[in-house]
Amino acid sequence: MDVNNLGTCPSPSLDIANVIFTQILTALVASQCELSDHLQFPPDRREYQLDYDFVVVGAGSAGSVVANRLSENKDWNVLLLEAGEDPPATAELPYFFHSLQNTEADWAYKTEPQAQACRGIESRRCRWPRGKLLGGSSSINAMLYVRGNQRDFDGWAAAGNDGWSYTDVLPYFKKSENITTPSKQDSPYHGKGGPLTVSRFQGLPEPIASSIMATASELGLVTEDVNGEEQAGFTILDGTVKDGTRMSTAKAFLAPIKNRKNLHVLKKAIATKVLFDSERRAVGLQYMKDGQTYNVTAKNEIILSSGAINTPQLLMLSGIGPADHLQEFGIPVVVNSPVGYNLQDHVFIMAPSVKFYPDKSNIDSQLFKTCPSGRKSTVLETYRKSKERKDSSVLKQPHAKPALEYLSRRGGIWSGVGALAVNGFVNSKYADPSGYYPDLQMHFWSVDREDYDNALGLGNMLGFETYVMDHVFGAVEDSDMLIVAPTLLRPQSRGRITLKSKDPTVAPKIEPNYLSVKRDRDILLEGLKFAINFTTGTNALGHELGACLVNDPFPDCKNKTFGTDEYWHCVIKYLSSTVYHPVGTAKMGPKLDPTSVVDPRLRVKGVQSLRVADASIMPDIVSGNTNAASIMIGEKAAALIKADWSPTT
Repeated sequence: MDVNNLGTCPSPSLDIANVIFTQILTALVASQCELSDHLQFPPDRREYQLDYDFVVVGAGSAGSVVANRLSENKDWNVLLLEAGEDPPATAELPYFFHSLQNTEADWAYKTEPQAQACRGIESRRCRWPRGKLLGGSSSINAMLYVRGNQRDFDGWAAAGNDGWSYTDVLPYFKKSENITTPSKQDSPYHGKGGPLTVSRFQGLPEPIASSIMATASELGLVTEDVNGEEQAGFTILDGTVKDGTRMSTAKAFLAPIKNRKNLHVLKKAIATKVLFDSERRAVGLQYMKDGQTYNVTAKNEIILSSGAINTPQLLMLSGIGPADHLQEFGIPVVVNSPVGYNLQDHVFIMAPSVKFYPDKSNIDSQLFKTCPSGRKSTVLETYRKSKERKDSSVLKQPHAKPALEYLSRRGGIWSGVGALAVNGFVNSKYADPSGYYPDLQMHFWSVDREDYDNALGLGNMLGFETYVMDHVFGAVEDSDMLIVAPTLLRPQSRGRITLKSKDPTVAPKIEPNYLSVKRDRDILLEGLKFAINFTTGTNALGHELGACLVNDPFPDCKNKTFGTDEYWHCVIKYLSSTVYHPVGTAKMGPKLDPTSVVDPRLRVKGVQSLRVADASIMPDIVSGNTNAASIMIGEKAAALIKADWSPTT
């Protein structure tokens, strides 16, 4: 029976079997309904006060934490503004994490055209999805729980940011966390009992996942816990997931307190300006909701947690930013500040493309190195057009089986993020020779033979031109594939966020200047070489699975000799993209640091009663996915605020 083309029964059954089948169907429907339970979140406050003790802007990775912790004090009234709404059911399923991009739940930003990166993407403009819903980007990301390297935070402290060393911030990572991975229950690096469930990913693609880990073992590159004592090596990551569903900060920090009387949540409310009195004290916030403009007063503080794009935009619209830039738009200058500078992001390259040779009869003792793609046509372009025509004879969407596995037991491939859960942190030749500070992260994406939906999903998520997708994924026409994505952990290139308009609904200008520093490009090249050897020059992948490097020259680099450094440098320009980790645009720094926007207590310099608590305060990007560090920043910010406003005893 083809479970993807079910019809109706020829005649109804009235026996016990029919009762059982009905019960099963009822249970499956109930399981599906649990995914879209909007009642679990705080309601949109229709009747609200005109003044609060604290106003938090942005219910994202950090803002949800801040609002939760501040409202623990029953004497404080807290208002949380969010531009979006509740997460939809799709957000709950880990496997479909990319499905909310370019929807109402996504700000859907795009960068300016890039010279050294993103050239294979439409208009050379990298897509920057950011969550526009409760939980922010924690509701649309890939859920990988990676905190960064211990030396990242020690570097922050060494730059004059007292209280931000690894020893200082570890308690705030642990405070949020409820680790359920069995091997980490007694780890001094993890917390238990916090609101944020962190667990080992399910739904791993096999035999790929096991073969990647076996290859890492061959090379002596295995680590149990990238968030523990030693980051370097490969592992199966933990994620912000619970029982096969996403654990966003909305679910972890807002859902449990939805009825807390001193916390009010305003949804679909866009902050437009921070209001100051004559002494440059932040006293209120202007925002738009339902087409109307409103003001709300903050007795104590306003906390901006809108992320590395929206926070600097709001600061500049409020008169805090580079004076010359603000004057271009006729915005009165409150403080001349380097807001928007220091923009950093992780860049990765969608290469190499590796296929698993379908006929291993001639493998013998030799490892495959390169092989043709086997692509007979522009396969993905053909498939995309077939989908548009709704040509059922061509489409292959076997979703019934994984849906049943997921709805019945929250298991199967939909409960995970595929090969992305397998990660490695390695050293290029440019890294610190001590080995404790990897400068490359290895991501993986596996695609089964003829799984064109999976290939198109990744390509569309990144915005690649169709010819680029055909090049990267073309071999899926006749074999399983593995895409390795080396990622630059600590880029030297810096960008900037600036205004395009004084209209708060107009997206700001995003100029990341990706790979503008040659050393960044050189490190990525080393990562690409490592990935090729890792997949094709080892036993578990190269010999046992027959992995080989697809030697189909990239169309825009055919004038280079395939496999040379010159060729790969060309490929890097076209197949590079963002890992969605923008940070640094409201940089934290000590009092005398002229490049910083906030001080180590996250107070905006030059004004009173205004703080920033999100990824924009990072002086330097962390060596890993940024969501965990953003949650930590929310925890620490709340502790700092409480310490400043709670009466001493």
